Amino acid sequence: MKATIIIEKGIDGTYDVRTHEGTPINYMVLGQGDTVEEALEDFKNTYEEIREVYAEQGKEFKELTELEYVYDLTAFLQYYNQFISLVGLSKLTGINKSQLSHYIQGFRNPSKKTAEKIQTALYQFADELKSVHLV
Repeated sequence: MKATIIIEKGIDGTYDVRTHEGTPINYMVLGQGDTVEEALEDFKNTYEEIREVYAEQGKEFKELTELEYVYDLTAFLQYYNQFISLVGLSKLTGINKSQLSHYIQGFRNPSKKTAEKIQTALYQFADELKSVHLV
């Protein structure tokens, strides 16, 4: 079953990874951690534990076979900051580096329009990278 997985940063600075409320399953999976990686690992462990409990109880367990990860902007920027610098992201999006830094630190939240601008720029960059061939 296809499921949307939400990755978000909490106000306490930790990360939550959870199944979207609209997923047609009879359980909810939640992972938490100090980093996105820890929260994803906790999510996977929780999923396996739920599967085992359902098997022990003879309950039907709907497998999540295709996962679509959806990040809130703060979580995305903090996680991918290890791969994409603020200077680079600023060049891609046209958004001031200081403004992006405020989003990463959680001091400000971007408007929906700004989040869409960042997403569009990242998609365009990804498409450009897909067309690159190395020799």
